[in-house]
Amino acid sequence: MSALSRVLERIRTENAKKPIVVFDLDSTLFSTQERNFAILKEFVSRDGAVPQLKLVVEKLKADDMGWNVMDDLKRHGFDDRPTLRALRNYWFERFFKNDYLHHDKPYPGAVEFVGDVHQAGATVYYLSGRDEPNMGEGTRLSLKTNGFPVDGERTIVRLKPRFEESDLVFKRAVCDEIRRLGEVVALFENEPVNANLFAESFPSADVLFLETVHSPDPPPLATRIVRLKDFRR
Repeated sequence: MSALSRVLERIRTENAKKPIVVFDLDSTLFSTQERNFAILKEFVSRDGAVPQLKLVVEKLKADDMGWNVMDDLKRHGFDDRPTLRALRNYWFERFFKNDYLHHDKPYPGAVEFVGDVHQAGATVYYLSGRDEPNMGEGTRLSLKTNGFPVDGERTIVRLKPRFEESDLVFKRAVCDEIRRLGEVVALFENEPVNANLFAESFPSADVLFLETVHSPDPPPLATRIVRLKDFRR
C-alpha cells in the first residue's frame, strides 16, 4: 500500500476519532516557482533594468526557480551585487503579499488527494507560515480557485498572526491546538525542521515530506518520515 493510500485508509478506519490531516502550503501543496518567476520578470521589465540581467532571465523558466531567486541568478552566471540587492528588496516587498498568490500552481495530484482526504471524513487543516494580515485573503482565494476544499465543514486555514514570527515557533505552538481537535492521522510538510517537529509531536501520525524546495542547510530528516515527490498515486 502506498503512503498516500495508507493515509486514506487510516482516515476511514479512525473516522470515529475525528481524524485530522495537516497540510503546509508553500512548496507542499503549491509550487511557488511561478510566483518567484513572475516577480523576477516584473523586476526585469522595469525601465532601467540591467541589460545583462535581461539576457539571463530570457533563458530561464519557472522550473529554474529554487528557494532563493538571487541564488538562482548566481547559479546561471549573474552576480552583480547592487542589482541582486535591489532585486531582493523588490522580491521581498511582493512575495509575501496577497496580490501574487494567484501565480502559485498546485503540485500534481494535490487537489485530488486533499479532496479525497476531505471526502473520506477527515478535517483538512491548512497550516502555513504565511501570515494572516498580508496573505490570508489571497490564500483562501487561491485554495478555492484551484479546487481545494475550503470555507466549508471540516476545513481550517491557520496562518501566522504576525509576519515577524518564526515559522517553527508558530507551528510548534499550534501543535497543541491541533491535538485538541481530534486524532491527527497525517501531516505533510516540505521543510525538514518542521517535519521533524511533527514527527516528535505526533508519534502516532504519518509524517510525509515533499521533496520539492526547502531552506538551505536543513537538519537530517527523522528516520520514520516518508518522502514524496508529489501527490500522484
